[in-house]
Amino acid sequence: MKRSKHMKNPILATLAIALVITAMVLGLSLTGCDNGNSTETHTHTWAWQHNATQHWQECTANDGAKTTPANHTGDPCSVCGYESAAPADDQPTISSFGAAPASITVPAENTVQLTCTAASKDGSAVKSVKWTVEDKPALANPTIENADTAAATVNNMEVAGTYKFKLVVTGNNDATKTEYVTVSAGLYYEVGFVAFTSGATLDFSPVDPLPKGVTYTLSDGTTTWNSTSGFVVNASSYENSTTPTFTQIFYLNGEEVARQVIRARVLNSLFANLRDANNVNLDPNAIPSVTLKWPADMSLPITHAITVPAIATVSNPLNFGAVSALSGWNSDFPSADVTYILTLDNV
Repeated sequence: MKRSKHMKNPILATLAIALVITAMVLGLSLTGCDNGNSTETHTHTWAWQHNATQHWQECTANDGAKTTPANHTGDPCSVCGYESAAPADDQPTISSFGAAPASITVPAENTVQLTCTAASKDGSAVKSVKWTVEDKPALANPTIENADTAAATVNNMEVAGTYKFKLVVTGNNDATKTEYVTVSAGLYYEVGFVAFTSGATLDFSPVDPLPKGVTYTLSDGTTTWNSTSGFVVNASSYENSTTPTFTQIFYLNGEEVARQVIRARVLNSLFANLRDANNVNLDPNAIPSVTLKWPADMSLPITHAITVPAIATVSNPLNFGAVSALSGWNSDFPSADVTYILTLDNV
């Protein structure tokens, strides 16, 4: 059978189109990045880079080449997420902002007030105010009351560390301005223990729950106790070591903040007496406590307040929890509550 010339042309045409498409694909793959004069194969990162008008992906050769440069689409950009800042002239004015107090001491204090004074560009009232938690210590769970007002209250700041709060003010022209407020929460707490007395056992358990974020371990150099295992130690375990040494270590978010060493003497399966790190005998009637303080160079005062109800007679002395002070008060008060604040400097 004789083939027609007309049957060859479609086949050749199809092959030609395929070659052109292949060349185009290869050409695109070899010029993924374009620096204007490079003929080598480039690869790019998938992360978008941007300036005020365009976005692109950087060449990994670090020679300034870019791929897929294009103008932003929308604000924020639907491709790279770039969002332009409002012109400074259009932003609202925040004349004052901050926290009161600017620092606190936990666990005695766990609340601060966030306040701001702001106005729109034209001097009128702002459209909105928003406070949010930007950063906080591990395990902390602060909450903001009235977060949409110029005067908000932060509660539950129970963990020592640094708290950062974000303030966004929106003017009546929808322009926004952002500021940040930082509050430092120090730690000061006295840990008491159940029983350091002669006998078959010692109980190194804290009398009261530890502040949030604080953990505690007890070790004799071989065995370690923690809040899960408990802190009761048996003298019968130390018959072959008549002078065991116990080390108490306290941590705040994993950082050591205090330690205490207790040396014991074991006789006939009983703890006979206890000594401190300097081998000074401990008073069996006065269990040594441990002071938790963070940061180590934190400055006091520490405040503690007590309110006396109206028309009350106060006996001697006033009770400030662990501190008894202000003796000599014995008088009738007027018809209003009276609050006394005890300040301990350089404890």
